[in-house]
Amino acid sequence: FEGLAALSATIAYLADIAVIAGVSGRARPEATLRERLIASFAWIHQHEQELSAYFLQRLRAYPQITLYGRHEVQGRTPTFAFRIQGRSPREFSEFCGQYDVCVGDGHFYAQGLVGHLGLMAHGGVNRLGFLHYNTRSEIERFFELLDVFLSLS
Repeated sequence: FEGLAALSATIAYLADIAVIAGVSGRARPEATLRERLIASFAWIHQHEQELSAYFLQRLRAYPQITLYGRHEVQGRTPTFAFRIQGRSPREFSEFCGQYDVCVGDGHFYAQGLVGHLGLMAHGGVNRLGFLHYNTRSEIERFFELLDVFLSLS
């Protein structure tokens, strides 16, 4: 029963995202559930791509950061694995945590890939991701902290 209640609430939440975001057309409150879900998922995809594009554009100004994966938005998820030259991933994630910004570190269950890249013995990678509830100002906050972190070296 709990699972069914959670599933129903999740579907309702997802269907309302486009309505809350003010997407016109099929996202009106009286639209069918299917129409609202389609509009919500389209909005989520567009929003995540916009955040990713902004993050990647800003990241280009930091030659000391190695990004793993595609360097363009097309064909990638809004999750980014990276390393800061000369610093450990744990050091950076703990620094960000002091300012209530969540940046993960480690292998993220991709031990084979992280091992193949030769990073397992060096703490893996940092990981940052953007979802429908993230904002551009959160990305700006990340880069503010990155600048402070880099100035501490």
